[in-house]
Amino acid sequence: MAKLVVSAEMVGLWRTVREIMAAGTAWTDEAEGGRHDEFMDASSRLHDLCGLGPHQLPPFFALNPTPPRWIDQDRQRRDFARAHKLGRMLDKAAEEAKTPGRPTRARMVAMVARPRE
Repeated sequence: MAKLVVSAEMVGLWRTVREIMAAGTAWTDEAEGGRHDEFMDASSRLHDLCGLGPHQLPPFFALNPTPPRWIDQDRQRRDFARAHKLGRMLDKAAEEAKTPGRPTRARMVAMVARPRE
């Protein structure tokens, strides 16, 4: 287990990524009314801030707790579970940051399992 500190920047990037995905414009180019470049910039920066390697699933690909059928190896299942846990942690931090009348934490420390190489 490794500690990950969720920063305000990470929460902002996570909100941007989720907003673009919800709008359905993540894979559409700007010239066609999409936000693909913004999505790629935000998701790449978030990936880096989370300390993920290029081969690791980002949290926005693991929003559902059940992995898709193509994930059929133990290593892939562990990576998917880690990505899902990270996404839930980011969701929680984003929710805490916007809840009125509740003290917000500038940073939240959580345990995130990282797959062994």
